Parts: sequence; structure tokens; C-alpha cells
Amino acid sequence: MEKSLKKASLFMKSRRNLIKYNLLVYFSDLELVELLKINSNIFKIIKQYFLEWKNRLKLIAIDYKLDLTSSKIDNTKFEAIKNNRAYLVKETKANYIQFLDNGIRQYGLASGESWAHYHNPSYWKPVKCSNGTFGGLTHYLNDVCWLDTQLNLYNVRNGIYDVYLRQALNNSHNMNQDSLNLKILFFPYGGQAEPLEIWRSTFINNEMANFIKDKKNNNTNHNLIELKDCLLTRIDLSKFTDEKEGRIKIEFFHIDGWWKHGWYIDGVFIDKIESK
Repeated sequence: MEKSLKKASLFMKSRRNLIKYNLLVYFSDLELVELLKINSNIFKIIKQYFLEWKNRLKLIAIDYKLDLTSSKIDNTKFEAIKNNRAYLVKETKANYIQFLDNGIRQYGLASGESWAHYHNPSYWKPVKCSNGTFGGLTHYLNDVCWLDTQLNLYNVRNGIYDVYLRQALNNSHNMNQDSLNLKILFFPYGGQAEPLEIWRSTFINNEMANFIKDKKNNNTNHNLIELKDCLLTRIDLSKFTDEKEGRIKIEFFHIDGWWKHGWYIDGVFIDKIESK
């Protein structure tokens, strides 16, 4: 009898852990509050889940330099990410670290940057796309010849990462093949004066242009545009430096002086690849 009760207790504990760690991460905080109303057992599990996350988050915030007081994110607008726990990196305008069920993702959004003609709506225009990151604004290239866009990721730890751009093209774009130069630079925090060039390429190639071009024949209604996550490359920072942490900067610069338009740039994100 005692053995049966012990076995039943272990089974119930495993069921609770299954719910807590494999199911609850798929719900937003508002949805979890609604789940509290179902029954007392779910209430206990969710209460424990919140308490554990809150205590763990305090330690994570110190480790990753997170600002837990200013997380103004509309979680309902970004359906591509299941777990919406994203927090602003301290002393940045639009750098977020997001804790997913399978790892950590870091964002550097265009809304936190500035470049030539950035504040002139004749050239660049902040717009709402259907799936802007965390419900935020995306920047639309209305018309410009001098293009020198940049994106930054702060507090990036040494390691291996996949680098993605969140972007789109409308049907009237003229971002022809190889219209831009693209560089990825790393600035170590250890005092090294010169940045390290990690990767260089021409941009945008035809394959990527076809992938990110919007299928809808509508070039004026920006909120119908769907942003795509485009893998640029995989980088291994350990091949370039022994420094533990630094800043990644992604630079775009025009190759020619022709006027360019029809490009949506939302930001960049990196996924850390665990070394085997």
C-alpha cells in the first residue's frame, strides 16, 4: 500500500511538472490568470510557477543587466514567439533579451537606432506592420539614395550565434540584387579600440528578395505587410576574440547612388547555438 501511494505521489508530481514546465510557457500572463479560475490544483501549480519565475528572474536580471521596471511590450501582436518574456537591456532604447522555452534570444530593434534622414518621413517612415516585433513600429524606406542603416546588439556574450533580420519588401520595391553592402562588426568590452569585422556580404540577393517580398498586391497599407525572419549567417565570436562580452553592430551601406524604396526593416535578433 505504501509503495502504491509513493508511486502515485511521484506520478502526480511528474504530472504537475509536466504542466508547469511544458504547458504554462505557451500562455501569456493574462491567459494564465484566466487558467487560475479552472480549479484549485491548477491554481496551486500556476502560483508556484509565478513564484519560481519571479525569484529566478531577479538573479537573471543581475546576470544579463536587465531593466525589469520598463518592459512596455504588447505581447499579443507577436504570435511567432510562444513565450513572451522579453525584458529591456539596461541603458538601451530597444535591446531586449527574451527567454524562450528552448533558449535565449537577443533583439536589436530599428526603433532604437538613428541614421541619415532617419527622422524625415519623406525618406524613412515609422509604420505598423502586421507582425512587428512585440507590437512595435517598423521602419519603412520611403525613398532615399544615401542609405547607411545600422542595428546594434549590446551585452552579447562570446559564443556561436545565428543572425536573423526581420524585414519585408513591398511590390513596388527597387532593392535590386547587391544594392547594399552589409557588415557585421564586434566591439569587445575589454578595452580593444578597433572593432572586429566578423562577416561581410552584398545585400539583397534575389533569393532573399523573393522570400521577403509581400504576396499581397498592396503597397500603401503597411499594416498588411508581413515581416519575414531571414537568416543572414552563423557567427562564432570565439574565433575572433577571447573577450567574454561585447557589442555586435550590423551596418548597411549603399553601393550606388540610385534612389531606393520599398524596404521594411524591423530589427535583428540572434539565437545562441550551444556548442557540442
